Amino acid sequence: MKMIRVLLAMGCLVFCFSACVRQDNYQPGPDPGPVNNNRGVDSAHFTYNELFNGTDNYNWVFASPTDSAYGSIGYSGYQYVDYSTFSFNSSVVYTYNSVSGGLIIRTKIMSNNVMGLIFGASPSDNGYAFYVDSNGYYSLYKEGYGTVASTAIIPSRQDTLFALKKGWNQLEIDQSAGTWTGIINGTQVFQIPAGGLAGSGFGFKIAPGTVGYANYLYVNSH
Repeated sequence: MKMIRVLLAMGCLVFCFSACVRQDNYQPGPDPGPVNNNRGVDSAHFTYNELFNGTDNYNWVFASPTDSAYGSIGYSGYQYVDYSTFSFNSSVVYTYNSVSGGLIIRTKIMSNNVMGLIFGASPSDNGYAFYVDSNGYYSLYKEGYGTVASTAIIPSRQDTLFALKKGWNQLEIDQSAGTWTGIINGTQVFQIPAGGLAGSGFGFKIAPGTVGYANYLYVNSH
């Protein structure tokens, strides 16, 4: 199977949102903007393991001058930058994983502002985002699309015991037996009923004015 990369132009519907940050509580709303988006077809019992080790195997690298955003891969990982002042930017690949059964999504990220792990996206649904920011706050959002605003499932919460204010944070979502378990640096921070996942899109989302990094992205369906 061949991964197809689609870089949506300004006239397309995309899933980038403006945000107001008040005391580290993000309030995303709808706003057009670019997205780096690869499409694929789901299949069962699959592992996707992107190490970002200097080679762009799945078209993560992109540049969007309109939004002052780009993604690049070096031997130290994935660098993801949004220098804009008004819109979130997303970079997502379709991994071919089944999302209907057991699922593990894991990454290690660091940013100077707000960065999230996107999971369960499809060409018509932006999935969910597990955010962590540089002040030690985390949250979980159902991502909006077009004129539909994002909604907070778990509003921004401070957890300085587990989420590092500055430095690398390992984020993990485990889907099992109808529940989602959220884990930061090996410690469970929430467990809630699982929502429906629309597709096999996984990746990252960053707030305006963010320089972010990802060390790897691991997805396993079982």
